[in-house]
Amino acid sequence: MDDKNDMKTTILLVDDNATDRLILRSIFEHYGCAVVEAADGQEGLARALHSMPDLIISDALMPRMDGYQFLKSLKEDSRLRAIPFVFYTAVYTGGKESQLAASLGAEDFLVKPLSAPVLWERISQIRSRTPRSTAEQPAAVMDDDSFLKQYSAVVASKLEEKVIDLEREIAERRSAEKTVRRQHEELRALSARLADAEEQERRRIARELHDQVGQNLTALGISLNILRTQLPPSGTVPLHGRIDDSLKLLEETTARVRELMIELRPPLLDDYGLAAAVEWYAKEFGARADLVVEVTAPRGQRRMDPAIEITLFRILQEALTNVAKHASASRVQVRLEDEGSLVRMTVRDDGRGFDPGVQVTAQDPTWGLQNMAERARMIGGTCRVESAPGQGTQVVAEVAA
Repeated sequence: MDDKNDMKTTILLVDDNATDRLILRSIFEHYGCAVVEAADGQEGLARALHSMPDLIISDALMPRMDGYQFLKSLKEDSRLRAIPFVFYTAVYTGGKESQLAASLGAEDFLVKPLSAPVLWERISQIRSRTPRSTAEQPAAVMDDDSFLKQYSAVVASKLEEKVIDLEREIAERRSAEKTVRRQHEELRALSARLADAEEQERRRIARELHDQVGQNLTALGISLNILRTQLPPSGTVPLHGRIDDSLKLLEETTARVRELMIELRPPLLDDYGLAAAVEWYAKEFGARADLVVEVTAPRGQRRMDPAIEITLFRILQEALTNVAKHASASRVQVRLEDEGSLVRMTVRDDGRGFDPGVQVTAQDPTWGLQNMAERARMIGGTCRVESAPGQGTQVVAEVAA
């Protein structure tokens, strides 16, 4: 057996792992052996009787009939009992396991994985100790009571190990889940603080635009008008034109500053509530984006917590922005519903729609939808998206109020 040109040896490989069998087949065929395979002990018995191999190499843990039951059955069969048997396992690796294997008559107990040269050397040594002529010699067979006692001890020991491993895995998973929940809560709290800081900054900038920029623009307009009235009418036509142009540019700038102030923090939202702010914003946005935006809202809607009102208003802004950028829509319907314990806002467009299940990137419309969902979660609400290609998109935000 030390040379590949020796008489071909037949080896029966019994292992429920097809990949392991393939690796072993490649090794033994490389050394000139004929290889027979079986997926468990029950199949191994049939293959052994059919091929009468020179050596059996078997895993220990297998379905239907494991390696120990397989070996005991071999030793109880006068036709098979003298075939050398080697365990090659990665699961049953303790002292009780190898002791039971020896008691049943195994020639060796090898632990996976072994390199090809080392494995071949061990198998060669076993074959040299057990020539074919020994196949006619009787072998001792372990009685059922002894086998059951030792086998139960092996199985119990392995089950105990598995239970310990499972408990450790469960503890690690619970710890990981606890860590993830804590981090998620921290991220949500951070998101809430960032959103609050954003609103405070929006309010501050809007106030600055009103108190400083707006007043300065107003003062500049007054000064230009006074200057125009003080100019003599004759010989100053170009100068009058320059002042008129400046007043027009000042008027446009003032209007744009007013729009920015409203975008940052609409006074209607603070003064009159969500419904009024939604109706105003929808009208303004529709005019700018060339969209028909219809609003249905309850008359005299009650005031809610400011955090709820501003969050729903920001979701509306995000939803309409997505429509203008991505939907190719012509009409949008906005509906506010107040059911006492629940406020619902629905934004539906007649655009091209999309598949909400696709992976998102910062350029995809679904990225903004995720932002809306996170905003809703921060106030204990939900925001879901219903869409399909060619069927428009519906955004539904709900919050207890």
